[in-house]
Amino acid sequence: SCSADFTVTVNTVPVVTSLLTTTICSGTALNYTPTAQVPGTTFSWTTSTGSCTGNNSGQGTTISDVLFNNGNEPCTVQYQITPMGPAPTNCLGSASTLVVEVLPVAQVTNATNSQVVVSGQLSATVHIETNVTGANVRWEFFDVTCPGFIGPYLTNGTGPVIPAQILTLLPGSPSVCSLRY
Repeated sequence: SCSADFTVTVNTVPVVTSLLTTTICSGTALNYTPTAQVPGTTFSWTTSTGSCTGNNSGQGTTISDVLFNNGNEPCTVQYQITPMGPAPTNCLGSASTLVVEVLPVAQVTNATNSQVVVSGQLSATVHIETNVTGANVRWEFFDVTCPGFIGPYLTNGTGPVIPAQILTLLPGSPSVCSLRY
C-alpha cells in the first residue's frame, strides 16, 4: 500500500474594507484608495456613465477620476470595485459598490450685480442668488479701485446676503471708487 502526504494551503480571499460612500464637489479629484484585509491586494473597478461625468473604469491602488456635475442637483457615480489578492494565487474577492455623491458648484445668477452709492449713505442689501437650491454661499471683498480712500467696509461673510453698509470716501480720494465682492 502506498501513502502520500499532501499540503493544502488555503489563501484568504480579499474583501474591500474601506468606506464605500463619499461626497465631493464637482471638478474635484476623487482620490479614493480602496483597502482590504489582505496585504498586497490590488483592485480593479468598473463604472457606467450617468448624469455625472469624468468616471472611468480602471485598476490599481487609487481611483483618481476628476468628477463633474453639470446640473443643479447632486448626482451619483457608482464604482464596482473588485479586490485581487497578491501573487502567486491572485485570489479574487467579491465586488463592492462605492457610491460617490457629486455636488454641483453653484453659480451666481443675480440679474443685477452692481449699484451706485453716494458717499456717506447706506448701500442696498445684496441678495446673492444661485442656480443651486440651498447652496452654501461665502462672499469676500476682492478689490477696490482707491485703496486707503474709502471708509470701513465689510470684507467677508457667509450666507446669501451682503448686508447694507455705509460707504464713505475719505478726504483726498478720487471722486469715484469701486468695491468688488
